[in-house]
Amino acid sequence: MIDFLTAGEKRHRSKKAERNDMKNGTSIKRREARSKDLAWHVVGRGGGRGRRVDSTTVGPKQFLSLSQHDDRRGRSVSREGRGYQLEVSMSQLLSSAVISAVGLTCKAFLNSGLCSITVTNLPILLDALREDCRSSGQGVVTVSNHLSTLDDPLTWGILPFENFTNSRTIRWVLGASDIMFTNPLFSAFFRKGQVIETFRGNGIWQPAVDVAIEKLNHGHWLHMFGEGKVHQPAVYPQIDGVAHLPQFKWGVGRIIMETNVSPLIVPMWLTGFDKLMPERRPFPCKYFPNMGVRLGVTFGDPIPPEKIMDALNVLRRLKRPTSPPGALENSMRHSEPSIRSGLYGTSCVGGWMERAIVRAGGDLLEGWKGAERRAQMDEIRSEVTAIIQRAVEDLGRKVSGNTLGLTLPPQSEESRDHRVH
Repeated sequence: MIDFLTAGEKRHRSKKAERNDMKNGTSIKRREARSKDLAWHVVGRGGGRGRRVDSTTVGPKQFLSLSQHDDRRGRSVSREGRGYQLEVSMSQLLSSAVISAVGLTCKAFLNSGLCSITVTNLPILLDALREDCRSSGQGVVTVSNHLSTLDDPLTWGILPFENFTNSRTIRWVLGASDIMFTNPLFSAFFRKGQVIETFRGNGIWQPAVDVAIEKLNHGHWLHMFGEGKVHQPAVYPQIDGVAHLPQFKWGVGRIIMETNVSPLIVPMWLTGFDKLMPERRPFPCKYFPNMGVRLGVTFGDPIPPEKIMDALNVLRRLKRPTSPPGALENSMRHSEPSIRSGLYGTSCVGGWMERAIVRAGGDLLEGWKGAERRAQMDEIRSEVTAIIQRAVEDLGRKVSGNTLGLTLPPQSEESRDHRVH
């Protein structure tokens, strides 16, 4: 068929058709072209004369305008991405600088002759930090007694310098908000030093504990002072002449239980730090360490996961209501994570301990409902915390004896004679 229309008439009809399409409810939606020819796809919404326009090619001027717009938008997004990456890089650089400066300062103090230090079994920690399994999400946890405000960071002056240059080979630690984060300068400093702000009295479900769990899930190293605050040997409770640490906080149990992979747990024992920075000294002496003190840092063997699993024995000792066989295991298998969390407590979702309960004894919680079931999970959490505390205390008794470092007052001749008779 011969086309007798002039170029002007063709343009007029094209514009008229475009206006009709817009009136009929069509919208233009740009899609990514799969070839070198970029096109606009005009998708009809079911309007007008039963006709549907599939696609049409944009004219050169329109294409140039749209290309320039996309290019400007792309450059803007690219600049935002580069800005974010630069911000992250600067943050990491500042963090490395703070950690390196503090680490070198602590190392210099320990080697200055102002004090002496004995380190035992350091390779246990260094080997744990070099484990290949950390790349698969297994974190490292160290737990120790808390003798003074200088325990952290002075203890880590014993590490090789290369540990200070990598965020994965230096610890994250929970720090009290009312002591470390008292002003913007201190807050920035301690955050760059890998300290997680913790609010005393806010319990084990506060965001700081969630952050600690997340760090372990990414294979980082977390150090915990189980007591939650400084306790020096003079205040240790004693039972039948045997000293014990004050009760560890339940947050220890929650962190251990809720990681995706069972963390590698290394107990530690510190000595002498209470003499380096004694509590309750008058101002300004309380801000300056004593000289000539003998310090000690001892690392124990890692606590095997099987020992942590012994916490489940508390459920076996309890009399539970009856329920259909396999009810708990079936509910766990078919429920959503949010529902599963309701089975076990406020927030025990997907942790290795939860999976272990189902695998090793899915019937342990059968019959318990609601508040009773949460109470039993609290019992498990408490028992896990107690297992960690006993491991630290056992290491302490090997190093410091049954008094855990408490220096008993000398007895008089009369008291010794009285004891003999």
